[in-house]
Amino acid sequence: MKFLSRKTLIICASVLMLLWLFFPRYSSRWDIIEDEKMLEGKREYLKNRVHPLRRSAPNILIILADDLSRNDLTIYDKKNGIDTPHIASLAQDGVVFEQALASSPICAPSRAGMLTGRVQNRSGFDSQPMQIYPFFPAYYYAAELFLDTDEMSQVPFGTYPFPSQMKKQGVPHSELFLSEILKEAGFGTALVGKWHLGYGAEQYPTMRGFDHYYGFLEAFSYPDDPDKDDVVSFQHDLFWEKHIWHMKRKGASAIQLNGSVIKEDRHLTDAFTDESIDYIDEHFTENPDTPFFLYSSYNAPHTPFIELKEYYDRFPEIEDENRRIYAAMISHLDEGIGRLIEDLKERGIYDETLIVFASDNGGASYTEATDNGELAGGKMSQFEGGLEIPMIIKWPEEEGFVGLYEPMVSLMDVYSTALAALDLPVPGDRVIDSVNLLPYVRGDHPGDPHQSLFWKSDYNLTLRRGPWKLMLNTYTGSTQLYNLDADRGEYKDLSEEEPELLQELMNELEAKANECLPPMWPRVMDFEIEVHGKKYKFAT
Repeated sequence: MKFLSRKTLIICASVLMLLWLFFPRYSSRWDIIEDEKMLEGKREYLKNRVHPLRRSAPNILIILADDLSRNDLTIYDKKNGIDTPHIASLAQDGVVFEQALASSPICAPSRAGMLTGRVQNRSGFDSQPMQIYPFFPAYYYAAELFLDTDEMSQVPFGTYPFPSQMKKQGVPHSELFLSEILKEAGFGTALVGKWHLGYGAEQYPTMRGFDHYYGFLEAFSYPDDPDKDDVVSFQHDLFWEKHIWHMKRKGASAIQLNGSVIKEDRHLTDAFTDESIDYIDEHFTENPDTPFFLYSSYNAPHTPFIELKEYYDRFPEIEDENRRIYAAMISHLDEGIGRLIEDLKERGIYDETLIVFASDNGGASYTEATDNGELAGGKMSQFEGGLEIPMIIKWPEEEGFVGLYEPMVSLMDVYSTALAALDLPVPGDRVIDSVNLLPYVRGDHPGDPHQSLFWKSDYNLTLRRGPWKLMLNTYTGSTQLYNLDADRGEYKDLSEEEPELLQELMNELEAKANECLPPMWPRVMDFEIEVHGKKYKFAT
């Protein structure tokens, strides 16, 4: 037998190595398959349980800020909050929730929970939808060697969805969006602003119950052109921020109107306010006898930090450029909300409108423009700084409830609260985690809306029951137990001091986790945050 030459062996080995390095690791594991039973339940609900509503039904307006810390507002932090008179005015007409929590510390999953009234992990929505993966080893290891990802780190190389499946990433069509229900009930429905719930055609907002859409699909977009003379900006020296600045208003960050990319010269805070007002005006011109559902999804104060100089000039006392632009963005947002509310008042429909104001998650402490006050951590972490949000609900005039509500509530509760205000039933074929808050605020129901709340981001799981909070990292096996009544800043881990309670909460946490489906798609990055001198890792 003749042995192969050394040269031939080297060539063969090189070819095999190249094949290994550049062979994509697609897997059918990540194929997204709809739940046919839930799809049928959805069809039955929309056909038989949703009745057309008359004009006397209240309008629904959801105003969502992006990465806004509760401590950035004077209604929560009089000493350090930014002057936001229009948000404060709305608070005077409604209920301010002292312990409002998002269903995720990350933008996309949180929005999914709000619009479906369900813990988004029940459908496997654990992390952000993705547009790119390190499909082959060469890509992955090149990034490991040559990219400084700052607080982010690549998830170990694995398998990835086929490109056809990536287009399906988003909220499954078996889930019932609030917009789909209200559209079936005869509402005019519109989304103005950030979407971030999928990039494929079948996940487009107009495929999910919205008649009208103006905004962008991505997690971020340029608020304005930073090269304009009347604009100031601050670029954070972080791996992911460089990508954001590179994207500008391209690709999924482009501004769209009902499926078509358009040129937009306005600052986005102004554009989103203008388009929200224009939608209301057009709706009542064309459909005066029907109510509307408007989801005004602002991108402020999410990065990139780009703001008009006139708002920047309002804060000469803030010496730090980063914090000053951040404050300007919030001031601009507040002014936009004021304009929107004023339009409702001028039309005589303010008292006929259920208005929700909230943020999708806690403040992004990694920007160093906000620190979430006494709360630990920030966006992307399951510490309170990532989960607690500002939230106000102004009910229609006939309800007329105002004040401060202290028990724990969830952003998901917007779903059931809105349906109850319209006398529409919640779907009965599935678990709904959302709770109608009105009878609790009104005092008709004793006790708290939620006995416990649950969070999951892949290997990070958290449970809150009353003042007690359990955090579990299944990757490292670490646990933390806090009493938030005594320790709001989450300084003292009581795991060793309360072993029986720890086990009791652990059992409940595991039971809730077992109700969730595995992630529908793989995450790409993990986020590391330092809290009280110790580093913690969170799935994103």
